[in-house]
Amino acid sequence: MHRATVTNRIIYTFLVGLLVITPWPLGTRLPWASMLAVILVISFGAIWLIATLVQGDRIAWHPLFLPMAAFLAWTGTQWAAGWTVNAHATAYEWTRYLSYVVVFVLTTQVCRQGRRARGVVRALAATGIAVGIFGLSQFLTWNGRMYWFYDPPYEGNPFGPFNNRNYFAGYMIVTMATLLALLFSRGLRRNRWAFAYLGWLACLSLLVSLSRGGALALAVVLGTTILLGPMPTSKESKGGRERLDTGPARSTLGRPAHRRAARPSRSAGHKRFFGLR
Repeated sequence: MHRATVTNRIIYTFLVGLLVITPWPLGTRLPWASMLAVILVISFGAIWLIATLVQGDRIAWHPLFLPMAAFLAWTGTQWAAGWTVNAHATAYEWTRYLSYVVVFVLTTQVCRQGRRARGVVRALAATGIAVGIFGLSQFLTWNGRMYWFYDPPYEGNPFGPFNNRNYFAGYMIVTMATLLALLFSRGLRRNRWAFAYLGWLACLSLLVSLSRGGALALAVVLGTTILLGPMPTSKESKGGRERLDTGPARSTLGRPAHRRAARPSRSAGHKRFFGLR
């Protein structure tokens, strides 16, 4: 097996594990969890970069690389030149931002294939469902402690594994938008209805958290997803019209094949928008 393939598989497994684990220790806001995640991300990023350079593989370009690099350069210059009120906090946050950039770069390089891209999206959606159901269960059995035994170290309104309900709502918006994209784009071939039902419970937990911004964002996500559904591309519409002239061929279901082909896929907009196609 090629070394690049082995390295990419290891990085892919790490990225999926990172998505699954990071929400649980208070959204990785605990100092030990945050620094551990940063160290692991930078370490795996260095491993991937060294392996790529040694093997002479091409690094795929992404338009967002340039503004990300510019942001890191500017904030790093502020710290080095002393243009900051708190140099320690600036260095700490810069390191976290660097880890975010590394995760983005690794995702664009390792998860370019459709199978891996769908795997990451499914892992994010499944984790969001688990976090939402946990939050709902904890809300119904709340005893004043997170996880029923842990005192929150920060002030706020805890909900789920987050010490602030707005943090919980923000995370749920990202994951539920991902789940909706999978459902509408038919990215889930198995257990689709189970994911839909569990996703409904996760959305309910978002509403129960009483985050007004989260509820508004959920409404926007639902409306956007519905509007994107029936939008075919011009190429698909043209292809559908051309297939109308193929003759009175009939499908195995008894309906004219050209009628079935003329209908644009409702999932075309979602696949195009979320990059699942």
